[in-house]
Amino acid sequence: MKLLFLLIASVSLLMVGCHTDTVAPTTAGSSELNARLDAAKAMTTNADRDETLSIVARDAAKAGDVEVAKGALGAITFSGAKDETAADCAQQFASAGRSAAANEVAQMITSTSVRDGTLKKLATRAQ
Repeated sequence: MKLLFLLIASVSLLMVGCHTDTVAPTTAGSSELNARLDAAKAMTTNADRDETLSIVARDAAKAGDVEVAKGALGAITFSGAKDETAADCAQQFASAGRSAAANEVAQMITSTSVRDGTLKKLATRAQ
């Protein structure tokens, strides 16, 4: 009986200790987003590429895929578009309860005022 209790207690503790702030996106969704990111990065016209990368970044944030969102943001060449998109993505991650991802994305904002404003919103949002 003691052995059964110890086994149940151990499994319960392991399950509680497995919680993290990251949520893995579905494999199918992740692979589709990666393919879209690759296609957008292959575009040659800067304006079209930046617009498409912004769409991919926002879709990745909605899907909870921080790596694709960061990859798309990092490839945007116009800083104004990058900053606006990064702020939107950070808010999306925060709304989904992904504070660490939101902070990570917000740190990619190049404009000090936009970055600080976004970080302030993230830090003061009600849970």
